[in-house]
Order: sequence, then structure tokens, then C-alpha cells
Amino acid sequence: MDRDILAKRYGDAYMAFVKEGCGLEKGVTDLHNVKRILLDNPELNGFLLTPGIDKQEKFQVLENVVRNGFSEEVIYFLRLLIDKGRFDKFSDMANYVRIIYSHGIEADALLKVSYPLGTDTIRRIKSGIENKLNKKLHLYIELDSDLLGGVYLKIENILIDGSVRKRLEDMRSKLLAMKVVYGN
Repeated sequence: MDRDILAKRYGDAYMAFVKEGCGLEKGVTDLHNVKRILLDNPELNGFLLTPGIDKQEKFQVLENVVRNGFSEEVIYFLRLLIDKGRFDKFSDMANYVRIIYSHGIEADALLKVSYPLGTDTIRRIKSGIENKLNKKLHLYIELDSDLLGGVYLKIENILIDGSVRKRLEDMRSKLLAMKVVYGN
């Protein structure tokens, strides 16, 4: 399975879990701090990733390291990753959580369109994105006739360019890159 998909699934599940417990901010902070500990101690990370070591030994060492100052939710989640053999995905998952959730549960989004959209269309777009990202959006709409059609969406560090202008530029690049061979 793709690393990004697993990181997203585990990251979203973790954040849903901490939302009911220690809270989103503490959940993100704890993951970041565990990642920092693992980066500062590569031998610990290697120990936790070694397949021949018993899970109980890994649990015990990990709990000794993260016992103080960390939420029960993060300890439980780390145990789950070890138990399921997914601890190798921890770094990807922690990065995903940091990028998606570190700014809270609200985000600003810029939607550029080439012509005015109806209120219902805007609501559907906003609702679909909010459901996908599990965030409440503050949607700002900008008219940009240079797009020629389609939409351009920017949310934090996520960029989706579905404009006709972008498609034409991509097509132009591909055509220029093609090698033309003349036959005799």
C-alpha cells in the first residue's frame, strides 16, 4: 500500500482518537516530540524497527522513554503501530499530522475561478474540501479571467490547479519536449 495513504489513514485515525482525549494541540505536539526523540536517538529508532526483537521488549523500552510528559493517547498509539508492524510508517505519519493538523482545525483557502459561481456551487466545493481535509475552511474567492476556465485552489501548502490555462501550459510543454522524426 502506498506510504502516503497509510500515513494519511493512521494520521487521521490518531487525530480522531486524540480529539476525544488529550486534544488536537497536545496530540500534534506529542507526535512532534516523539519524532524529535527518534531523530536525536537513531539507535532507539533502529531498535524499534528491528523485526527480530519481541514486541513486549519494544513496548517496555518505548514506554520508559515517553512515559513522562506524554499523553496516554500517544503511548497507546505508538504501541498500536508496533503491534501492527507499522512503526516504520511513524515518521511519514508524524509529518502528515504536522502538515495537516498543526495549524488547528481551521484553515484559510483561496479559490480562484474564471467566472462567478453560484452560492450552491461554492457551498458544495467548500463542503467537499472540508470533508476531505477534516478542517473548517475560511474560503476566499477571487475572480481571475487568466485561468480561462476551471478552478485554482490553495489551502496552506496544498495547491490544486485545475485551470484550463494550466492544462494548456502542460500540453505546450509536452509538445515542445516531443522529438519529431522526419522519415525518408
